[in-house]
Amino acid sequence: MKKILLGTVALVALGAAPALAADLAARPYTKAPAYAPAPVYNWTGFYIGGHIGGAFSGDNSIGTGVTASDNGKFLGGVQAGYDWQFAPNWVLGVEGQYSWLSGTNQSVAFGGTLNGAPGVFTYADNQRGLASVTGRLGYTWGPALLYVKGGWAYADYSSSLT
Repeated sequence: MKKILLGTVALVALGAAPALAADLAARPYTKAPAYAPAPVYNWTGFYIGGHIGGAFSGDNSIGTGVTASDNGKFLGGVQAGYDWQFAPNWVLGVEGQYSWLSGTNQSVAFGGTLNGAPGVFTYADNQRGLASVTGRLGYTWGPALLYVKGGWAYADYSSSLT
């Protein structure tokens, strides 16, 4: 009986005591991450994008007192360009863009005489698109860019009187 009691006490004592071993290494020391400075912005590079919106006009009078409609039109297009940053905060760039216009056929019929011939005449205009090629010069500080822009603009537009 004594042997069972001593054996039970020995098992309980061995199971409750922590195991210690001399060959375990110390826990590794972990350093904080290295300091990363704020990103330096650079505007140099090529870009391409798209846009959608609306085009609205005011009075479309054709000189005879007849006025076409003032409906808004859908506008959508693409633009692409290249910017070059130099000396360290100046930016020089070039951009081209084209916008398509939808539903732009408008016509107005009116009576009158043209070159002495009486009749009914129809004035029609069709604006299909807008385009531009521009250059810019700007000054940057971080993510902001203040610039001036100038260039050439074109309207794909036709008018007819029949």
